Amino acid sequence: MLDLNALSQLKDLKSALHEDTKFSQGTVMGSFGRYGFVQNEKERIYLSSEQMSLTLIDDTIEYSVTEVNGKQNAIVESIVKSKLKELIGKYVIKGKGHFVEALDSRIQTRIYIPETLRNKAVENDIVRIKISKHPFKSEGNTQAKITEILGNLSDAGIWHKASIAHYELNTPTDLTDDEQKQYLSTFESTVHSRKNNNQDLTHLDFFTIDSQSSKDLDDAICVEKSNDKYTLHIAIADPSALINSDDILYKQALESCTSVYLPGKTIPMLPSFISNTLCSLLPNEERLAFVVTFEFDDTFKLIDSSISSSVIQSKRQYSYDEADTLIDSDKNLSVLKEITDSFFENRSNNEIIMQQSNDYQFNLNDDLTLDKITIKPISASAKMIEECMVFSNKWIASFLNKHDLGLFISQAGLRNNAKAQAIEFLNENITDFSEEKLSEPSYFTQCFNQLTHKQQLCIQKRLDRSEVTTKSANHWAMGIEQYCTFTSPIRKVNDFINHQFLHHIINKKAKPFVDKNILAQLNSQTRNARQASNQVENQIRIDSIADDEIFDATINHATPGSIICQITSIGGQCQYNLRKVKTAFNPLDFSHTIKKTTYNLNDEVQVKITKKDSFSGILECVIIENDE
Repeated sequence: MLDLNALSQLKDLKSALHEDTKFSQGTVMGSFGRYGFVQNEKERIYLSSEQMSLTLIDDTIEYSVTEVNGKQNAIVESIVKSKLKELIGKYVIKGKGHFVEALDSRIQTRIYIPETLRNKAVENDIVRIKISKHPFKSEGNTQAKITEILGNLSDAGIWHKASIAHYELNTPTDLTDDEQKQYLSTFESTVHSRKNNNQDLTHLDFFTIDSQSSKDLDDAICVEKSNDKYTLHIAIADPSALINSDDILYKQALESCTSVYLPGKTIPMLPSFISNTLCSLLPNEERLAFVVTFEFDDTFKLIDSSISSSVIQSKRQYSYDEADTLIDSDKNLSVLKEITDSFFENRSNNEIIMQQSNDYQFNLNDDLTLDKITIKPISASAKMIEECMVFSNKWIASFLNKHDLGLFISQAGLRNNAKAQAIEFLNENITDFSEEKLSEPSYFTQCFNQLTHKQQLCIQKRLDRSEVTTKSANHWAMGIEQYCTFTSPIRKVNDFINHQFLHHIINKKAKPFVDKNILAQLNSQTRNARQASNQVENQIRIDSIADDEIFDATINHATPGSIICQITSIGGQCQYNLRKVKTAFNPLDFSHTIKKTTYNLNDEVQVKITKKDSFSGILECVIIENDE
């Protein structure tokens, strides 16, 4: 037995060792396995499954670093701050144990639910839980309490409920009758004021083109053509004329940041009285709008441009299907096509147009069960409107930048960890390629446009994601010096804020306040909205797929251990796991050679589904080889 002196010496030794060990702080990041990483501004260190079990996602931890088999491993020393308090998951029973599996794919461990904290949940219930015991304090055993039961996997519409809860998507509060009257009064007085200040453009023949079901019409077009000149007016609804920065609706919009379009269900950023009625550019109704006017000569060279805060009145509402059939016979539409064809030609020759995959329409019944999934047809009129929006957004970006104001969308080109392979790939495929000149955005555009369709995909996979910023910067993925969006202020808060900046410049109104916290919220919530929509679509899609079903597909991506295929008929991705397959992987072009067949990006293949789990979003397949 150790005497008290020996115990004291052992304690002092441990303390000395602890003081001599170098500690760092970082944030715990998940993976698709049980392992994870701890990351800070300087490094990203591997967390083994054992160490990962002591943490929760997004924990701030203090850690030391050791080396195992030549690889740096992080050792969790303490929890500085735990951010995860609640989560959404599926209630499962494994033997005598009752657990929740998290909807967040970054969390790969089950969370134990003690008998007294189960809230009468049954297997496959989708539940909200509150963490009651952190794993660091209980040798890796996380415990939680069920606080809410959202429904069961067998319930219609459960995927919508789960995503809305998981991503905290809040529907804006409906306006009371008195509140509606107040906004209507502000609207009427602003219309009157603008008309008295020569801002009345209701005499122009504006029209809208949108989907048949659209209610929040936020853009309208007017075109004029003379012998040697074209004029294009683009009107964008102006909700910022009614909603100021201290308005509760603005604060709610800052929280949600965007309207969310789930299959069969829309969660608007603004209340329907604002988005679908008072600010929607409905036909034969006077509406407030920013109008950007462009004048072109007969070669479509821009000769003049201006912007005004005005009153307009749309004279006609086209659906995409209707407009598509009238492009050649309707004078307004045929002139618009001439103008937008010139926009597209210029972008094709001088900028970058990224290749897009098919869009899919989810037709749901009233109870949110699936009727069918179809490929959205390519609409010529939708392309015309897209060209108008891109052109006006570029112009507004330049206008705001001249005043050193605005929210811009920047894209920094290649990811840092992908540059070396991208350079090697370009060197192999571009004649007289210059690595030194690749730091110039214009040269990157030139190189990208020299590549074939498949080669461009190899570069697209290596691009960094775009970010909303307060400083103008290049958008490498579009091949332009600066870009912003202002054409969807009813649906996106960054567009709304750009309208506030325009009011500050044009009408001397207060400048909107934007700090790093608002920017972080914008970027985060925009990603959340996109992920929520993708998640619900994917879960509904997987539910519709039969075991062993065979599909035509296109190879969309590849890693050293898998080939990712895009299903042609219904969209969505399935993964061909290659862990047990002998393959030669080329990291430059993402190709796999299996036996005598090489599979490249964008190759058409047939796949057979081998595993599916709608809750986790897992859809695995095998590629059917030609000799099968």
